[in-house]
Amino acid sequence: MELKITDSTNGLDNGIVEFDVESSSEAISYFLFGPDDQLVSKNQKVVENLKKGKYIYFVIDKQGCKKKSEFTVN
Repeated sequence: MELKITDSTNGLDNGIVEFDVESSSEAISYFLFGPDDQLVSKNQKVVENLKKGKYIYFVIDKQGCKKKSEFTVN
């Protein structure tokens, strides 16, 4: 899995993350939690309007394989 992250600019909440899953089994669930530990997005490959901070994401594919990781929007 790769992430394409676009940082926010000029203090705006305009960061973007794009999930690019390369797997033999298509991902079926995406969960993204924001800097305040609140759910920001569910089942979206592209998420916009992100504010600065650390995000945690979970991806679960059809076979039940799970990935958890984090990234930062600057």
